[in-house]
Amino acid sequence: MLAQELRSSKAFAIFVVGLAIFTDTLLLNLILPMLPYALHSRIGLPESDVQRWNSILLASYGGALIPGCQIVALVIFGWIGDWTLNHRTPFMFGLALLGAGTLCFALGKTLPMLLAARILQGSSSAVVFTIGYALLFDVVGGEHIGQAMGYTATAMSIGLLVGPIMGGSLYEYGGYIHVFIPAFVLIPIEVVLRMMIPDSKRASGKKSMSASHQEEECPINYGATAGVLTRELTSSPVSCNENSTQENLEIALAEEVRSLLPSDNPRKNASLSLLRSARFLVAITCLFMLNGIGTGFDAVLPAYVKDEFGLNSLQAASFFLIMGLPMLLGPLAGALSDKYGPKCLAISGLIIAFPSLFLLRFITSTTTFPEAKLGILLFGVGFSFLLALPSLMTEVSTVAEEMERTNPGIFGKHGAYSQAYGLMNSAFAAGSFVGPLYAGFVREGSGWPAMTLLMSVLSLVMTTFVLWRTGSSARLRDGMESTTGT
Repeated sequence: MLAQELRSSKAFAIFVVGLAIFTDTLLLNLILPMLPYALHSRIGLPESDVQRWNSILLASYGGALIPGCQIVALVIFGWIGDWTLNHRTPFMFGLALLGAGTLCFALGKTLPMLLAARILQGSSSAVVFTIGYALLFDVVGGEHIGQAMGYTATAMSIGLLVGPIMGGSLYEYGGYIHVFIPAFVLIPIEVVLRMMIPDSKRASGKKSMSASHQEEECPINYGATAGVLTRELTSSPVSCNENSTQENLEIALAEEVRSLLPSDNPRKNASLSLLRSARFLVAITCLFMLNGIGTGFDAVLPAYVKDEFGLNSLQAASFFLIMGLPMLLGPLAGALSDKYGPKCLAISGLIIAFPSLFLLRFITSTTTFPEAKLGILLFGVGFSFLLALPSLMTEVSTVAEEMERTNPGIFGKHGAYSQAYGLMNSAFAAGSFVGPLYAGFVREGSGWPAMTLLMSVLSLVMTTFVLWRTGSSARLRDGMESTTGT
């Protein structure tokens, strides 16, 4: 009984989803600092091709060589998450994809093998983030989803912090194959925890509702004449449970009539309904740009500090540590987003991002104390991500919840939270695809200053979008309405 209560608790759901996101992020980031070095020493690429293929391999995580591969997978898994009402099976499938991708990367000695590994890892992330966030929303509800996402953001940031440092250290002191030891330690633990995930509340509710209807079932016939539905009770005595009430009969009748009515099936249009919302579009567009900037640094930073300052893989990894440190405050940022609304925090983060990104263009080997200045500015970029990311992710769930509350049934009986998170993570996937490519090729063609200037311009564009359309918190709006009402 105690074990069942623990499995159904909010803390357990947050822990399992957080650990899944940590594992996924850690295994993806193990390779970041060592990949430019391994492409030359293990694959045999000439130094002139390392930046290009480093960017292509990292981009293949988001879109692979088949454009939209992971993006389509995210929407599909979002649809599965809404319809199956069972999070355990797709979660386990995602773990299998992660294990296969990691094994391919560990054993791969050719570019096609490494590309296949990144595609598998990207598909795993599609499952983890889409199904994981839907599970969180089922358990914690909309009121506390910002704080829950803050915890998952912390788990992700720990993966971002530990992954590069661990990967750089293992590669520097052990070799290529040693980098993947953490993967084969964490995956068995993940198997046990994901098997413990209970059915969602929606699934349990559906089962109990079906059982209740079976107990109270009455023989009722429905017909339709000239487009008007009518109900006809059988002439034989009606045998119903004594506890059945008129209200139960009306509910059963309403459900039966709804099933007979012609409908364009709102579930089929759930994604389109979300995409028609300007607020939803702004949120996922900004998430796309933010992730594009973050993954752009993933592709360029190790190669840049190697070429510009002559640093090794472990030293390159230290800059990822500095950039990810602020994300440890994710739960605090999520709680502030719940209280004050996503707009205030998102704008604050984007205002910090602009000067941090703009000043990076002046960091070269001729700058005094270049490594120290680079670290300070990257910390500023990481702090801007801390404020903006949880806020915009909360906005996604808030928009879906408000659309359902304003127009009950707009998404059908299954809801659309998994699809909302699927679309959100599609934006992340698109950023993961575009970011490494534009950053890598701009740096290769026009240099580091042009790349960081472009990133700073993107932060200004995002600030304009958020000012235009991002909403405030429900608590803040309720307080304002009650104040005006009095």
